[in-house]
Amino acid sequence: MFELRKRLEQASISCNPQEHSVDEQSKVGRDAEKAFASNLLKYGHSSKAIFYGLRVPDEYQARKREIDLVLLHDTGIYTLEIKNWAGKVTLSCDGNKWIQSKFSNSDSMSVRYDVEHENALVSLKMKTRLLKAHLFRHDVTLHDGFLKPRVIFVNKNLEIDDKIDKEPEIISADKCEQFIESFQRGYVSSIMDSIMPAFITGHLSNTTLSLAENVLKGIGTWDVVELNGGKQLYGDFKQCPYFSVDRQQTDCLELTHKRNRILSTTWAILGYSPSVTVSFRQRGGAGWLWDSYRAVVHIPYDTEFIFRVCGDDVDSKIIANDIERIILSI
Repeated sequence: MFELRKRLEQASISCNPQEHSVDEQSKVGRDAEKAFASNLLKYGHSSKAIFYGLRVPDEYQARKREIDLVLLHDTGIYTLEIKNWAGKVTLSCDGNKWIQSKFSNSDSMSVRYDVEHENALVSLKMKTRLLKAHLFRHDVTLHDGFLKPRVIFVNKNLEIDDKIDKEPEIISADKCEQFIESFQRGYVSSIMDSIMPAFITGHLSNTTLSLAENVLKGIGTWDVVELNGGKQLYGDFKQCPYFSVDRQQTDCLELTHKRNRILSTTWAILGYSPSVTVSFRQRGGAGWLWDSYRAVVHIPYDTEFIFRVCGDDVDSKIIANDIERIILSI
């Protein structure tokens, strides 16, 4: 009787997973990055030339630094930090921090509060140097002038202090369109660039761009855990005790749940505990009509997946019953 009661309780839990609501602040930032990349595509950039959330290893190969967007273009490799801030941003006295002032208005008063951020331009320049070093280790040698860091503020409801705005690498919201259009060239210019040597045009050669593209393809990004309720966690998937994952072959783990209360109760009475089906999608196997899968395994509904959320110092344990899918980086 005790075992039956336990299975019925497990069936009830499996049919009522915890709702994880969307983190709006993180979503707004990610959406801004996707929107900016979408604008680049509209202006003719190839999707193969735009890389999202690359995590570049540092000089000791011990840590990785994220770059929001990397754009390959014959005029250079652009490392882009996208900021969707509102309010006002100023430079700290020592120049090491950016201070974002936000304002909250109510019927009776206006409240200002300050948020301290790292100096995004200094940080981006450091990450750009790491990217150059990584490319060099893979036999892609670039002059400093071809690495172009840009911090892009996309929200027009932001006032930028002159000490920040004067930097040539800063792109304010009213200059975003101009920045994107600056990559456009006329028909004659495109023809001339295609037939003239790179050392004459001053642009990157097709060979260099191809080599750089191949290296960037091999740089990982974040793994993404999609939870029941819509919340997404970015970080590193560490392990599941019931299987191992070959990332070169698998790009997504899709979890299928049995949420029907009647069926779950029936199976519990018959002696079965709830389980979750995990399907291993073949890397690059997503199709228009159906996807290609490498393997399927069944695991207990309360299996703990070990995941290190970006910015955390310790691993998190997420039960399978709360997970919809895990998107895996290289």
